[in-house]
Amino acid sequence: MNQSNKATIWAKENLFRTSKDTIITFVVGGFFLYLTYLFINYVFFQAEWEINRVNLRLLMIGRYPQEHEIRLVIFCISFIVMLGLIAGLIEQSGIAKQRVKPLSLTKRTLDYLKRFWLLAAVIVLLLIWAGTINPIFVVIAIVFSGMLAKLIGKQLTNFVPEEYRKYIYIFALLLPAIALLFVFSPLEKVDDLGGFLLNVIVAIGAIIACFPIGLAMALGRRSKK
Repeated sequence: MNQSNKATIWAKENLFRTSKDTIITFVVGGFFLYLTYLFINYVFFQAEWEINRVNLRLLMIGRYPQEHEIRLVIFCISFIVMLGLIAGLIEQSGIAKQRVKPLSLTKRTLDYLKRFWLLAAVIVLLLIWAGTINPIFVVIAIVFSGMLAKLIGKQLTNFVPEEYRKYIYIFALLLPAIALLFVFSPLEKVDDLGGFLLNVIVAIGAIIACFPIGLAMALGRRSKK
């Protein structure tokens, strides 16, 4: 049975089984087509995107001092290094215990695209809006740092015994926390850091703060006392 026949059978069973299902399918489908039309019409013909490009720096980092922007880059690199180290350790440990199958380069690339296509699309859009080459180098440096950190994390599983790997996790989690202090140190007012980056920092802080709390609660539930 080819793919077209499978799709036809699925549509008959799930969308057009009864006359009522057919009416609902056309009504809901028409509604979503109308919403799609409104979205495309607004994005490509009505919206004024030039104001976003002009105020892109303000939208991203607020009134953060321009001479200290390198601190923000260091923070982003430290965060991606944390993710890379932890991901490398977990993946290689799973492969060693035969819980995870190693992927080829092609399958790994497709897996990354499937997971992060939306983030990649947003980054590409922001780079187009920026209109300069410096942000491109920053993104390349951040991505390369994450890939290198993941490779190092994988290699560490060959040298660090499992009972000592917890210290690597602690070190990885401390990296963005220390970098965050580095980010806020030149500010006269906390309000100077705003925009999208502030939302990212708050989210990262919440994740890092909740991780040990959740771990302690999980251990507490498993305790026999």
